Amino acid sequence: MHRPARCLLLIAACLGMVDSFAAARLALVIGNGDYQALKTLKNPIRDAQAVAEQLEVLGFELSGGKVFENLDEAQFLEVVKVFKRQAEGREVALMFYSGHGVQLASSPYLLPVDVPNNIDLTARRGINLNDLLKDLDGKAELTVTIFDACREIPELVEEAKKGGFADTVRALGRIENVGRNQIIAYASAANQFALDGDGTHSPYVSTLLKYLPQPGWEIGDLFRQVAFELGQHATQQPEVLVQGVPPRTYYFIGKNDVQADAPPPAPAVVRAEPSKPLAQASIDRYGIKLLPVTGGCFEMGSPSNEAGRDNDERQHEVCVDSFKLGETEVTQGQWRAVMGSNPSNFKNCGDDCPVESVSWQDVQTFITKLNSQTGQHYRLPSEAEWEYAARAGTTTPFSFGGNITPEQANYDGNYPYKDSKKGLYRQTPVPVKSLPANPWGLYEMHGNVWEWTGSLYQDNYDDQHEKESINHASDNARLAVRGGSWNFDARSVRSANRLRYSATGRDIYLGFRLAQD
Repeated sequence: MHRPARCLLLIAACLGMVDSFAAARLALVIGNGDYQALKTLKNPIRDAQAVAEQLEVLGFELSGGKVFENLDEAQFLEVVKVFKRQAEGREVALMFYSGHGVQLASSPYLLPVDVPNNIDLTARRGINLNDLLKDLDGKAELTVTIFDACREIPELVEEAKKGGFADTVRALGRIENVGRNQIIAYASAANQFALDGDGTHSPYVSTLLKYLPQPGWEIGDLFRQVAFELGQHATQQPEVLVQGVPPRTYYFIGKNDVQADAPPPAPAVVRAEPSKPLAQASIDRYGIKLLPVTGGCFEMGSPSNEAGRDNDERQHEVCVDSFKLGETEVTQGQWRAVMGSNPSNFKNCGDDCPVESVSWQDVQTFITKLNSQTGQHYRLPSEAEWEYAARAGTTTPFSFGGNITPEQANYDGNYPYKDSKKGLYRQTPVPVKSLPANPWGLYEMHGNVWEWTGSLYQDNYDDQHEKESINHASDNARLAVRGGSWNFDARSVRSANRLRYSATGRDIYLGFRLAQD
């Protein structure tokens, strides 16, 4: 049986521009806790009040001039209507919601306090999140909604059981294609609960309030930092989704507002500061976007007690220099634009799907031509660079934690990790950015297609091997590929997992992403 609710914190609104404040920023803040027919929540109103207070300090105007508490259906619809009208033309429009939410069949809903304990009426009287976000599309320059929603709702689950359709009531899935220029931050991964918490605030809001006042955080990095920190200490793993390409770099506290003696942002990991992808990313004429990765040291390989590990995953310390890595795998459209043809087996998947069925030698030809056309110096990442970026500061089998689901990565869900339940098997690659990014903003590092690296495969690592990205290899050379793919099991998409492949080999699960020094 699926769990009834997934605690969502959705941030799909404008977070703030570098120089402008005051009327340029608008925030709608809602806290629903005193439900009439569903489980009462103790923290949403306190959470909403604390977030609103901080947003006002950061220059946000509150829609309606206050925090809205315990809204029924009619009130909810009215305040959203006013907010949408006020958001028109703003540079920043942010909505924060804390309360119940639920996924019914294929639609996600935020729940007013007067929603009844009835599946059909809940669907009719809940606030459809997809519709809400589509209505906000284009109102402001950058759109943000914060929903810390979806605690466990046992009443709806029991009602669904009685009707024989319990699987229609479940944790919220990810929201896709809701508009342009939005940042969506989830308080937990798909099919996971977010906690209301035993303290004054929910775990997510407690962590968010810690970082909102800190100067110098680019907005995407701030939410990735919140996700990283909470994921290390709680049973929920937040996620961040960026829709579209924001027209500029945004900060809660802009660089021009940082005092000279202000402390720098706290690092995401002890040994390597987090990269600043949205602030410093480079994009070429073909839309190939590389994110900067700050160098550091990490434990490459897997510990001896990691489930599913292979003998070629000896754990050892490796240090890498700073480099840039593709935000996504190279797509079919990008390959065609450079090479004039598309070798992929899954052409029907579309231009945004990863190119596959390419050999290592094919990729080298592509890189040579791309560098000639763009004047850039692209290459494949070394195997060490790849794993360092895939882990994104984590030490767990996956960057999402100790386990993984098909909602987080594209693999054969018939073969889950450890004792997990079976899940979705898509039987095909998916378009890039279809699934959650890791804490450093890199998409589909787990699954989708295996990714060529520039490193010759060796059963046992050595120090020199970790520091090299091989530019040339003979046809019979074996290269390391990483990440797993759509038709491999969950064990194969672990950060430490390795596979070797001949330089001339092509297959429907082999693709790549690019790197630069």
